[in-house]
Amino acid sequence: MIGRRIYGPVGHAVDILATVGTLFGVATSLGLGAMQINAGIARLTAIPQDPMVQVTIIVIAVSPEALVFILGAAGEHLGLLIYPAGLPAEARIVCLYRDEALMLPGADTTLESGDEVILIAHRDRLDQLTERWGNGRGASGKREA
Repeated sequence: MIGRRIYGPVGHAVDILATVGTLFGVATSLGLGAMQINAGIARLTAIPQDPMVQVTIIVIAVSPEALVFILGAAGEHLGLLIYPAGLPAEARIVCLYRDEALMLPGADTTLESGDEVILIAHRDRLDQLTERWGNGRGASGKREA
Protein backbone atom coordinates (compact mmCIF):
# COMPACT_ATOMS: atom_id res chain seq x y z
CA MET A 1 0.00 0.00 0.00
CA ILE A 2 2.76 2.48 0.83
CA GLY A 3 5.53 0.48 -0.85
CA ARG A 4 9.12 1.51 -0.17
CA ARG A 5 7.97 4.31 2.12
CA ILE A 6 7.72 1.76 4.96
CA TYR A 7 11.45 2.40 5.52
CA GLY A 8 11.07 6.15 5.97
CA PRO A 9 9.13 8.54 8.22
CA VAL A 10 5.75 7.27 6.95
CA GLY A 11 6.66 3.70 7.92
CA HIS A 12 7.88 4.82 11.35
CA ALA A 13 4.65 6.74 11.89
CA VAL A 14 2.63 3.62 11.02
CA ASP A 15 4.74 1.55 13.44
CA ILE A 16 4.26 4.10 16.23
CA LEU A 17 0.49 4.28 15.65
CA ALA A 18 0.22 0.49 15.65
CA THR A 19 2.23 0.24 18.89
CA VAL A 20 0.18 2.96 20.62
CA GLY A 21 -3.06 1.37 19.41
CA THR A 22 -1.97 -2.00 20.77
CA LEU A 23 -0.99 -0.43 24.09
CA PHE A 24 -4.37 1.26 24.46
CA GLY A 25 -6.16 -1.94 23.46
CA VAL A 26 -4.33 -3.99 26.08
CA ALA A 27 -4.92 -1.32 28.75
CA THR A 28 -8.63 -1.20 27.91
CA SER A 29 -8.96 -4.98 28.04
CA LEU A 30 -7.14 -5.11 31.37
CA GLY A 31 -9.34 -2.36 32.83
CA LEU A 32 -12.59 -3.90 31.63
CA GLY A 33 -11.49 -7.32 32.88
CA ALA A 34 -10.69 -5.88 36.31
CA MET A 35 -14.13 -4.25 36.41
CA GLN A 36 -15.80 -7.57 35.58
CA ILE A 37 -13.78 -9.44 38.21
CA ASN A 38 -14.61 -6.74 40.77
CA ALA A 39 -18.33 -6.96 39.89
CA GLY A 40 -18.27 -10.73 40.42
CA ILE A 41 -16.41 -10.42 43.72
CA ALA A 42 -18.82 -7.67 44.85
CA ARG A 43 -21.80 -9.89 44.08
CA LEU A 44 -20.38 -12.81 46.08
CA THR A 45 -18.78 -10.94 49.00
CA ALA A 46 -18.98 -7.69 50.97
CA ILE A 47 -16.12 -6.17 48.96
CA PRO A 48 -17.58 -3.17 47.12
CA GLN A 49 -17.26 -2.34 43.46
CA ASP A 50 -14.61 0.36 43.74
CA PRO A 51 -11.75 1.74 41.59
CA MET A 52 -9.17 0.96 44.31
CA VAL A 53 -10.24 -2.69 44.32
CA GLN A 54 -9.92 -2.71 40.53
CA VAL A 55 -6.41 -1.21 40.73
CA THR A 56 -5.48 -3.96 43.19
CA ILE A 57 -6.83 -6.59 40.78
CA ILE A 58 -4.78 -5.08 37.93
CA VAL A 59 -1.59 -5.00 40.02
CA ILE A 60 -2.07 -8.62 41.04
CA ALA A 61 -2.77 -9.64 37.43
CA VAL A 62 0.25 -7.79 36.03
CA SER A 63 2.78 -8.73 38.70
CA PRO A 64 2.95 -12.38 39.75
CA GLU A 65 5.44 -11.38 42.45
CA ALA A 66 2.89 -9.13 44.15
CA LEU A 67 1.27 -10.12 47.41
CA VAL A 68 -1.84 -8.66 48.96
CA PHE A 69 -1.47 -8.47 52.74
CA ILE A 70 -4.33 -7.53 55.05
CA LEU A 71 -3.41 -6.48 58.54
CA GLY A 72 -5.81 -5.89 61.38
CA ALA A 73 -5.28 -3.01 63.78
CA ALA A 74 -5.05 -4.19 67.36
CA GLY A 75 -3.12 -3.62 70.55
CA GLU A 76 -0.16 -1.29 70.22
CA HIS A 77 -1.14 -0.26 66.68
CA LEU A 78 -4.36 1.51 67.73
CA GLY A 79 -4.16 5.28 67.55
CA LEU A 80 -1.01 5.25 65.38
CA LEU A 81 -0.86 7.31 62.23
CA ILE A 82 -1.12 5.06 59.22
CA TYR A 83 1.73 7.00 57.58
CA PRO A 84 4.52 6.28 58.40
CA ALA A 85 3.51 2.76 59.28
CA GLY A 86 6.96 1.17 59.29
CA LEU A 87 6.36 -0.57 55.99
CA PRO A 88 9.10 -2.10 53.86
CA ALA A 89 10.21 -0.04 50.87
CA GLU A 90 8.35 -2.26 48.39
CA ALA A 91 5.02 -2.17 50.26
CA ARG A 92 2.21 0.26 49.55
CA ILE A 93 -1.08 0.85 51.31
CA VAL A 94 -3.93 0.33 48.87
CA CYS A 95 -6.86 1.18 51.11
CA LEU A 96 -8.32 0.92 54.60
CA TYR A 97 -11.42 -1.12 55.44
CA ARG A 98 -13.33 0.58 58.27
CA ASP A 99 -16.95 0.22 59.32
CA GLU A 100 -17.76 -1.99 56.33
CA ALA A 101 -16.47 0.59 53.86
CA LEU A 102 -13.28 0.96 51.86
CA MET A 103 -11.54 4.30 52.19
CA LEU A 104 -8.33 5.89 51.03
CA PRO A 105 -6.29 6.80 54.11
CA GLY A 106 -4.80 10.27 54.33
CA ALA A 107 -1.64 11.42 56.07
CA ASP A 108 -3.61 12.15 59.25
CA THR A 109 -5.57 8.86 59.34
CA THR A 110 -5.07 6.88 62.55
CA LEU A 111 -5.72 3.19 63.09
CA GLU A 112 -8.89 2.35 64.99
CA SER A 113 -10.13 -0.89 66.49
CA GLY A 114 -11.45 -3.20 63.77
CA ASP A 115 -9.58 -1.48 60.93
CA GLU A 116 -8.07 -3.63 58.22
CA VAL A 117 -5.26 -2.13 56.17
CA ILE A 118 -4.90 -3.64 52.71
CA LEU A 119 -1.34 -3.56 51.41
CA ILE A 120 0.35 -4.73 48.28
CA ALA A 121 3.97 -5.79 48.54
CA HIS A 122 6.58 -8.01 46.96
CA ARG A 123 6.46 -11.60 48.21
CA ASP A 124 9.97 -11.23 49.60
CA ARG A 125 8.67 -8.67 52.11
CA LEU A 126 6.15 -10.99 53.80
CA ASP A 127 8.58 -11.76 56.64
CA GLN A 128 9.14 -8.04 57.34
CA LEU A 129 5.39 -7.35 57.30
CA THR A 130 4.72 -10.28 59.62
CA GLU A 131 7.51 -9.18 61.98
CA ARG A 132 6.16 -5.63 62.17
CA TRP A 133 2.41 -6.29 62.08
CA GLY A 134 1.96 -9.89 63.19
CA ASN A 135 0.13 -12.50 61.20
CA GLY A 136 -1.95 -10.78 58.55
CA ARG A 137 -3.80 -12.54 55.78
CA GLY A 138 -1.38 -12.89 52.91
CA ALA A 139 -2.16 -14.34 49.51
CA SER A 140 0.63 -16.88 49.91
CA GLY A 141 -0.67 -18.46 53.09
CA LYS A 142 -4.02 -17.05 54.25
CA ARG A 143 -2.69 -16.15 57.66
CA GLU A 144 -5.26 -14.95 60.15
CA ALA A 145 -4.80 -11.99 62.47
